Amino acid sequence: MQVDEQTRPSAYTVVETTSPELQKRRKARLMSILTEGLPTLPIYVFELNTLLSSPSVDLKRVGKIIRNDPSLSAQVLRFCNSALSSLRRRVLNIEEAAICMGSERLRTLVLTCSIMEFTGRQLPWGEV
Repeated sequence: MQVDEQTRPSAYTVVETTSPELQKRRKARLMSILTEGLPTLPIYVFELNTLLSSPSVDLKRVGKIIRNDPSLSAQVLRFCNSALSSLRRRVLNIEEAAICMGSERLRTLVLTCSIMEFTGRQLPWGEV
């Protein structure tokens, strides 16, 4: 099957621009967000990020920080006990879950959960 040169999209295809009214609404929304101040992630996310980035991870401190947030604790245990990790037994301890997941995967999960929780609170229900 041959594709005609005229019907194939090119990398230089011009994308239709948005209407001026839509641009004004987007600009007004962006300005309102910036004037209210950009919210930050919880401090424990930054603590866990630095702990899990270090060459030697203190699992007791990591477990203590994760236990302070019940939803994060549930997500870590849920992920570790899922079929994706394919363990033969259930993991009930946060430190054990951290060992099974590894520091990089745990750090990614912490960042993902906190961002999803943050955006879920900030966006209106219809946009989630």
